[in-house]
Amino acid sequence: MTRESGTRFGSGEKKDAVEEDAVKESPRRSVTASSSTASPRLRVSASPRRSVTASLRHRVVPASNQHYEVYPAMRLLTCLLLTTSLLAPFANAQRRFAEGSVPPPKFADPQRKQKLAAAFPEIEKLFKAYVERSNMPGAVMGIIIDDELVWLKTAGVRETNDKAPVTPDTVFRIASMTKSFTAMSILKLRDEGKLSLDDPVSKYIPVFADLPYPTKDSPAITIRHLLTHSEGFPEDNPWGDRQLAQTDETVRAWIRAGIPFSTSPATGFEYSNYGFGLLGQIVTKASGKDYAEYVRDNVLKPLGMNSSTFDMSAVPKEQIALGYRWEDGAWKAEPILAHGSF
Repeated sequence: MTRESGTRFGSGEKKDAVEEDAVKESPRRSVTASSSTASPRLRVSASPRRSVTASLRHRVVPASNQHYEVYPAMRLLTCLLLTTSLLAPFANAQRRFAEGSVPPPKFADPQRKQKLAAAFPEIEKLFKAYVERSNMPGAVMGIIIDDELVWLKTAGVRETNDKAPVTPDTVFRIASMTKSFTAMSILKLRDEGKLSLDDPVSKYIPVFADLPYPTKDSPAITIRHLLTHSEGFPEDNPWGDRQLAQTDETVRAWIRAGIPFSTSPATGFEYSNYGFGLLGQIVTKASGKDYAEYVRDNVLKPLGMNSSTFDMSAVPKEQIALGYRWEDGAWKAEPILAHGSF
């Protein structure tokens, strides 16, 4: 029996007759898929009062030639029930997380430190040879074993005019090693529940929402993309190394102007100073503190790194290692850049 009033089918012969008459009476037609014990077939029927409908009929009682219809709504309900039953185990499954803390590593050999110390003379030779081969003005190197500084050597001078030698207290610019502290700050904020690594960057830097992406199916750039250098920005050295003093507003202006992409986000690795500069702004936004202040209070001080700073003016002049570039057969001083967005 169909859903439409006034159109009822009893026997197969009766139904065929009704359909044939309907075709003659009206140009409006609907396609009905019918199946029997012999083979499926398509029938074109029409009725001035019927909407276009596709119904699947099954002959379940051959003797009386009766038909039962499975309506589209019933088919949809059946599919939903089947899908629900198939997905139920996955819906009820819960993600499991490790509990507690990871125990610190332990070395079984009680003579480990002595064995490592036996290599120090050879390490010193390699260190000095590297400094000489690279034509460095000065350098310092230390070895830490089990949280203890067990070996330290210096070479060369911290500045070329007065030939002041490098000492264990000389403070060097560490450049991109600062990225480790930026990453640590982001992870600490994540642990504090102040951000998620999968948050879009635009949540913390609103102007990022207007950034034109390279392709229509590019995913929104997230904090995780910036951390893993997979945001799609091009390699920006040595340009990025000289942008330290740029302000946050200048960096945001660059975003408004449009940042070039080398790849779509999340499709590859490419080192980006610019991306980590953006992470610094996210640290400020998520923590409510200036980036340098947050790193100092939450990373440097707890680790006892009291000689590390973002402010060069806080370092005694006699402890600063000046930067140089080799040009025209001589070392030429590089200007000391102030702390900024980079």
